[in-house]
Amino acid sequence: MVVRSSYWPRYVSDSGHYRELNTARRVVRKCITCFRCQPRQSQQIMAPLLSVRITPAREFSHSGMDYCGPYLVRPLSGREASVKIYVALFVCLVVKAVHLEVVSDLSSAACMNAVKRFVARRGRVLQLHSDNATAFVGVDRELKALRQEYLRQIRKKEWDDYCSENSITFCFIPARSPHFGGIWEAGIKSFKHNFRRIIGQKSFTMDQLLTIVVQIQAILNTRPLSPISESPDDLSALTPGHFLIGEPLLSV
Repeated sequence: MVVRSSYWPRYVSDSGHYRELNTARRVVRKCITCFRCQPRQSQQIMAPLLSVRITPAREFSHSGMDYCGPYLVRPLSGREASVKIYVALFVCLVVKAVHLEVVSDLSSAACMNAVKRFVARRGRVLQLHSDNATAFVGVDRELKALRQEYLRQIRKKEWDDYCSENSITFCFIPARSPHFGGIWEAGIKSFKHNFRRIIGQKSFTMDQLLTIVVQIQAILNTRPLSPISESPDDLSALTPGHFLIGEPLLSV
């Protein structure tokens, strides 16, 4: 039997002496340079997922929200200064589908309008998760005030129960803890990855920005999630587009 040592450049038989081998291991173990070149990697224990991440539900009924930007948009005519435009990302916590909305500023009114457009296009939302940005907290406060005023006007119990069951609930992650929102942070990273490679250092107009944002949305919704079948000859993959339109959005 022959034993191969990773610390000693020659073979050592069972009947031979292991003194040289042990000496080499002892020297390598005490070498600071070798220790730094081969650090022991720590394995991070993954936290359990939220219940909404593993519970079957309709697309975008449980979503996460975040902003990216600002992006400078030049006017269509004239020599006016460029304006700052933001992009709001909504990601489904169940199937990882992505919806993008262009937002004019960081005010609560603009955030409210983005949420309204998102709900009108993707359907009713039960829970909307986000970080503790000022615009998000302001929208949550306005929604609660409007809902309380609406409930004061309608005194019937069935209307009260209906609004309680179908209202949008904002769920905020702890302050200064972006790792709690890894799913929408990954979506922001993917959006910026495609946006920088399409735009680069070029200037663009609002019409071009809207077109590019929608095209990137289609790209993100065509990402493969898992193989559809176990056959090695079947190269098709399950994508978020299958849950939206029944097939990948950019399939040929």
